[in-house]
Amino acid sequence: MSHAQPVLVGARRAVRRAVSLSCDVLSDTLGEPVPQLVRDLSPYGMFVETPLPLDPGEELIVAFTPRGLGREVLLGARVARVTFGRRGGELGLSGMGIAFDGVGEPLRDAIERNLRGLPPPLPRAREIRTYVDMPVTYEEDLGDRVNELSVIEHLCLLEQPPEDLDEDALVTAFALAQSLAALMTG
Repeated sequence: MSHAQPVLVGARRAVRRAVSLSCDVLSDTLGEPVPQLVRDLSPYGMFVETPLPLDPGEELIVAFTPRGLGREVLLGARVARVTFGRRGGELGLSGMGIAFDGVGEPLRDAIERNLRGLPPPLPRAREIRTYVDMPVTYEEDLGDRVNELSVIEHLCLLEQPPEDLDEDALVTAFALAQSLAALMTG
C-alpha cells in the first residue's frame, strides 16, 4: 500500500542511523567486489568510509546484511557525494554517500524497522578551529587579602575567523572564558 509523505526542500527522506557494518562494493572501476565499512545507513542509502571514493554518479552494486534482517541484500546504487575529509565537520573522514536505486517498499520498510532505536551519526567536531587569546583574571580570597592573577589563556572557542568577530562574539567568548576560569579554580 502506497502512502503520501510530505517532502521538505533540502530535507532527507529518512533519518540516517549510525552503524558499523561491512559491505561489498562492486563497480566497473573496481572490477571485483571490494570490502568497505558502512558508517551510516537509511532505507534510501548509506555512507561508506573509504580512502579512495568513486566518482559521483558512478553506478555500483552494494552487498550488505542489514541489522535484524538475517540475509544479505544486493542493491543497485550510485555514488551521490564524495568526501575527502578536508572540509570542517568531516574530520579526516573520506568516503562516499551512496544512494540506493529501486529499493522495493517491503525491503525499505524492513530496513527502516530494523534501524529504529539506533542513534543518528554524531556530528563530527570541526577540524579547523579558531583560537583566541583571552585575558582571564583568577581571584583567591584569603580572608585578610585577595590574591589576583591575570593571565592570557589560549582558548579554542569560535567557529568564525577572528577578522569577522563582532562585539557579541567577544562578549560570549569572555563569558565562556570566565566560566572556564571558575571551573579551573573551583
